[in-house]
Amino acid sequence: MMKRKYIIIVIFICIIVQSCTMVQIFKQIPQVVKASKILINQKETMKAEGHPFVITKNNQILISSNINDMKDSLMFDTGFSGDILRFTDKKITKCDTCIEVINTVPSGSNKTFVKFFKINVDNNIFEWTNHFALELFNKPIECSEQLHPLLGVGAFNKDYIISLNFDSNMLYIDSTIDTSVLSNYVEVKSLFNQVPYIYITIDGKEYLFLFDTGCGYAFVMPQKDYDTKPDDILYEGVVHKDLAGLHYGEFAIRSTNSIFLSEKIKSESEYINFLPTVNMNITGIPFIKKYNWIINFRDKKLYVQQRHDHTNIQNDDKPPALYTTMIVEDKLVIVQRNKTSNPSYKLNDVIFSVNGEIITEENRCYYMELLNATADWSELNVECRNNICH
Repeated sequence: MMKRKYIIIVIFICIIVQSCTMVQIFKQIPQVVKASKILINQKETMKAEGHPFVITKNNQILISSNINDMKDSLMFDTGFSGDILRFTDKKITKCDTCIEVINTVPSGSNKTFVKFFKINVDNNIFEWTNHFALELFNKPIECSEQLHPLLGVGAFNKDYIISLNFDSNMLYIDSTIDTSVLSNYVEVKSLFNQVPYIYITIDGKEYLFLFDTGCGYAFVMPQKDYDTKPDDILYEGVVHKDLAGLHYGEFAIRSTNSIFLSEKIKSESEYINFLPTVNMNITGIPFIKKYNWIINFRDKKLYVQQRHDHTNIQNDDKPPALYTTMIVEDKLVIVQRNKTSNPSYKLNDVIFSVNGEIITEENRCYYMELLNATADWSELNVECRNNICH
């Protein structure tokens, strides 16, 4: 349950990189580049080596890289059709290399600036000199894991083939593929439209899902397609964060044992999140990392392979605890709760103390993690602001 506090951020990434904002940005790239001349002496070199990656506790695929002569990591995101996108906690204002766009999200629209800048990147897969990248403002959530720059599939030629091997945690990018390797994989029904999509059969019905390694949920589906079932778990509170802030609502989580990638490959025990803030089906890392994949952009084909230890892979995509807390305006606040379990505390209750220790700036991150990791708060002495808990 410790990862739930990060999920909100990951959902934000899944949504924003597919929104109308990015469409506007990419349409205006040529004119901005021409006007600013930021790509002088640009150089790109692809390498034949594979690159190891790590998967963080909030399910980010990180690729270590030298970025502008400093060691950093890129988060590999197949749901992002651009090259590199980084986030900044400083407001972006008008400049020669900026574009003003309307950021469209399920909660509404607002204007924001996107900044273009030069970047040098070197790792085992590629070396870039004077490559352009994008920068967006995103107010960070206190006590949350760092948001690394995104590396999207637009960074590679359309004829390249991406191999994601979770047995060895290796990423390969190549222009050819060994047919003997493909013999160990199964082709699955897919669609390519700048980014990859996969058809998945759930409870006997076929759905099209965005194949998104930047998403921290196994499965996300629009709430409008949701029909209540007796065993569903209902939640209320924070659903996601976007450039406009935190957004609240109600959502449901369902467990299913009937998910098929093909006639031969079935996934056991998955959770589906029905959210009011998405308008597409998305499958993310908790599901994707259970298999090895070949994403063939050249021939527009997607292949899957059972991992060697697939019978021992644990499902770490669990529903959140009874309550979820977050730091909001310097206070430790209950931002999400399980409605199905008849919770005692209400949304927006401010935690004053835990086990007699008053919440302070120095300890609030510790107690946020403790509360979010504790399924049953009756084991703790939790008091709210002015000793009044609803």
